[in-house]
Amino acid sequence: MKFKYIFLFLALMGSMASCDLINGGDDNTDGSSGGSSGADQLAKEVAEAKAFYTKQGAQFKFRVHAFNGDLNNEHWMFLKEIFERNGKISFISESWTTFGGTTFVYKINATGELILDPIFGGNQLNPRNENEINAEDQLVVYQYASGAVTHGVYGNSRGVMHNLSTQKNNQTPMTNSDQGYLLNLKGKSFVFSMGLNSNTGFPSLYTFVPGVPPAADRWDLTDLPNFKNVGINFTNDASKAGNPNKVFWTWISYDAVNTTNGKLHCVSFDGNNFSTITSKAIGPVGETLSMEKKHMPVLYKNPNNLDQPYIVIRRWNNPNILDIYKYTGSSLETVAEGVNLPTTLPASNGVTRDFKEIAFTGSNVYMIAQADKRLYKLKGKEWEVIGQNLLTLDNTFTAIEGGADGLYVGLTTILQNGGPKRIAADLVYLKN
Repeated sequence: MKFKYIFLFLALMGSMASCDLINGGDDNTDGSSGGSSGADQLAKEVAEAKAFYTKQGAQFKFRVHAFNGDLNNEHWMFLKEIFERNGKISFISESWTTFGGTTFVYKINATGELILDPIFGGNQLNPRNENEINAEDQLVVYQYASGAVTHGVYGNSRGVMHNLSTQKNNQTPMTNSDQGYLLNLKGKSFVFSMGLNSNTGFPSLYTFVPGVPPAADRWDLTDLPNFKNVGINFTNDASKAGNPNKVFWTWISYDAVNTTNGKLHCVSFDGNNFSTITSKAIGPVGETLSMEKKHMPVLYKNPNNLDQPYIVIRRWNNPNILDIYKYTGSSLETVAEGVNLPTTLPASNGVTRDFKEIAFTGSNVYMIAQADKRLYKLKGKEWEVIGQNLLTLDNTFTAIEGGADGLYVGLTTILQNGGPKRIAADLVYLKN
C-alpha cells in the first residue's frame, strides 16, 4: 500500500509542477523557476531547437520532458522506442527525476511540439520487452520470464501479454515447455513455436482460450505439418513488423544430410490462416547438425509496404556479417549480402559487435548502437556515419524508426549541465 501512496504523491507533485510551468504561479522573470517564466523558457528552447535542426537539414517534430519540464530540479528523458504508422508517432521513453528515480513512460499518437505529460508505464513497461501499438492504437507489452525478448533464435518462454491502455492481461502465461513468440492479433493471443526446446518437437501454433473462471484458461495446440516438410527447422523469428493485421514468421532450415543446403522461409498469418510458405536457398547456414552455431533471422518493418517486411540474418560463422532480404508474399528478394558491421560498434564479448536498432525507409538502411554519437547509413556493403551535425555537447542518438519517406531519429538534448541537470528528448525527421 505504501507504494500506492508514493505514486499518488509523485503524481500530485507532477501535476503541481505542470500547473506552475504552464499556467504561471509566481512573478519570476529570470527563467530559473516556475511560473509563466518557466513556460516561456520551455517555449524559447523549443524555438531554438527548431531553428537549429532546420539549419542542419532536419525537421523538428517534438521535444519530451520529464517532470513537466520543471526548471528547478534535475530530470532526464531518453527516447527508447519510436512507433510510426500512417504518420502518427508514439514512443516509449526512459525518464529519470530527482523525486521518482528511473521509470519508463509512453505516449500514443503524440501531438504538439512540447510534450510534458507522458504516461507512467508501471512495472510492465520496459524497452527490453516486446512492445507494439496495436490496430486499436493501444500499447501492448509482451513480457517473458527471461526479462527480455530475444529474436532470431528459438523463441521465448513464460510469455504474458499486458495491454497498458486497457490495463488487461492474459492471466495464464505460456508454459516453460512451449517456447516461441507470443503475439496478439485481432483480439486473440497466439504463440508461434518451431517446436525446438518444447514438448511437441514440431512446428506448432498455440491459441489462448480464456476460461470461466480464469483458472480454466488454456492454450490449444495446432500441429503445422506443412512446416515440417521443408526440412529440419531451427532458428526463427515471429513478429508483426509494424503491421497491425498480420504476423510474419521466418525461419531457416537445412536438409537431413548437412547444413550446406540451407533455406530461408517466410509466411504470414492473418489470425485464421497461414499463407503459402515462401522459400529461398541461401547456401551454408550452420556448422553442425545440432542447434548450435546457426544463422539467425530477424524480421524488420518495411514502412513503404507493411505486407513486405525485411529479414536480416546474422551469419553463424561471422556474426559481424549480415545478409538482408525482403519478403514480398510470393518471393524472398535479396537486398544485400555480406554486409559488414562497423568496427566502431561496441563489442560486448570482445568479438561480436552490438547494435541497438536497424531501420528501413525507401531504399535506405540505417543503424544505431545504444546511446551512440554515430548514426550509420548503409552504402553498398559498408556503413557511413551521418548526422553528426545534429549533435552538440554530449548528446547522443537513442532511437530510430523508418517512415514512408524518411527516418525518425530520437536524440538526447542537454539543456542545462550546471546546477540541476536537464536533459530533454528530441524527435527529428530526416527526409530520404
